Amino acid sequence: MIYKQRGQEGAILECVRRGEPLNHIPVLDFHTHMGNSSRLYYLARSTEEYVMKYLQRYGVDHILTFTLSATSDPGVKNRQTYPWSDKFPEKISILAALHAAFPNDWIPLLQEAVRHGARGIKLLTS
Repeated sequence: MIYKQRGQEGAILECVRRGEPLNHIPVLDFHTHMGNSSRLYYLARSTEEYVMKYLQRYGVDHILTFTLSATSDPGVKNRQTYPWSDKFPEKISILAALHAAFPNDWIPLLQEAVRHGARGIKLLTS
């Protein structure tokens, strides 16, 4: 294990037990949801103040996120998260939503996503 090599064996468990952030290792969250329906998930309040406090409290260095909302319109979804990636590019990366049923929309959506630093896609199918 990499932690044994660095003398970190058990350090994660000890931090969790003490309720401390994992400041001794990079922490990346590869699956978060932002948006008006995200209250159903553990990152419950998609407000800037709450999310940034959450990242700080738990020692999360970076999140990869996409919008969870009632709409299936990927443009609307994407525009809900772009302000986050624009303001906090060192902390937040966005997956741009594309809808599988509307491939003619993909190029403009991807162009917009690139302008906002999107790092990948979230393909919607329903």
